[in-house]
Amino acid sequence: INEVPEGQSAIQAKCVHPSGRFAEFTQEEIEQSISDRFEKIALRHGNRIAVKSGNQSVTYDELNRIANRIAQALLLRFGTGEERIVLLLDHDAPVVAAILGVLKAGKVFVVLDPSFPKARMAYMLADSQAGAVLCNSTSLSLARELEPDTSRLMNIDELDLGLSVENAQLSLRPERLSYIVYTSGSTGRPKGVMQNHRNLLHEAMVYGNGLRISMHDRMALLYSCSASQGLKIVFAALLNGAALYLFDLKKGGFNLLADWLARERITIYCSIPIVFRELASVLDAQYAFPNLRIIQLGSDAATPKEIEDYRRHFSASATLIIRFGSSEAGTLTRFFIDGETPPVYRGVRVGYAVEDTQILLLDTVDSGKTAGANDPREIAVR
Repeated sequence: INEVPEGQSAIQAKCVHPSGRFAEFTQEEIEQSISDRFEKIALRHGNRIAVKSGNQSVTYDELNRIANRIAQALLLRFGTGEERIVLLLDHDAPVVAAILGVLKAGKVFVVLDPSFPKARMAYMLADSQAGAVLCNSTSLSLARELEPDTSRLMNIDELDLGLSVENAQLSLRPERLSYIVYTSGSTGRPKGVMQNHRNLLHEAMVYGNGLRISMHDRMALLYSCSASQGLKIVFAALLNGAALYLFDLKKGGFNLLADWLARERITIYCSIPIVFRELASVLDAQYAFPNLRIIQLGSDAATPKEIEDYRRHFSASATLIIRFGSSEAGTLTRFFIDGETPPVYRGVRVGYAVEDTQILLLDTVDSGKTAGANDPREIAVR
């Protein structure tokens, strides 16, 4: 599982944008802060699109300046401590700017999805021990319901325009805490998973090198930013110079998603298998996605049905990637599939260890039995 076979390496080697432009994310580059890495990317690609949603399009330079103003507001209020800051913002460009602003100020962000049940949001707000709630005019009413102490609310639409938009120049170590993301709570109460800057940079490296992400890529963000996989995609795009395209699946639906993927010329698509299955169900001969070069499925088990849908509806130049990982450990394995991969009739492989990751099998797995919750069969050591 740790030795990637030649066939897999050959498929991965073809996963390059038609422009041929790809710059490796090196091991040394994870030894910095996320803001340091992002500011270098913003300086290099200032006029290129960083984030595009239904409402707005923001360049790297604009995104950096907006994030800097948010960072300055937080520094004025809290100083340089590691306060937890809750973000209550829709699936739109402002949530990305707020994430970067919190990190630039050396704080720890916790994203609340406004579509979540209020009881879940209230629990996350209390459990994270947040020092403030960042919202905008759209989410202000909900923020007041969740946090009656209005002195703890910060409306990013009303920040002082006199605040500096220059980089804060804070010296942040890569081991500094960056975010807390909460699990689904399917086995009990949601649990907060903490990650530092180094962990996020490592994940951006694994994504960038594994998918050969370049400045010409357009990466779809369908996941909520309150989910660990959503955050991984945000940083995979922005820390590798790609454009991040946001689509709100709760509002748009699958027919609009198909139109959007074609219209926006998305090159990298990532979702859970069931979302891909639903997308495939609305596709017919009128749809063509000539720009789509990567389809990555993860966060749940893939089945032969998704592979069948991939072969039926998508170009032979697109590569299907099965990803396996967790909120706690990040991406662990990948399995690459192309038009020449033999058909799959039973289970779909989780693949082979990604770069800089080692998988240790602690015992053999009996295929006729299912491991219980307290019976781990695998452990990943990074």
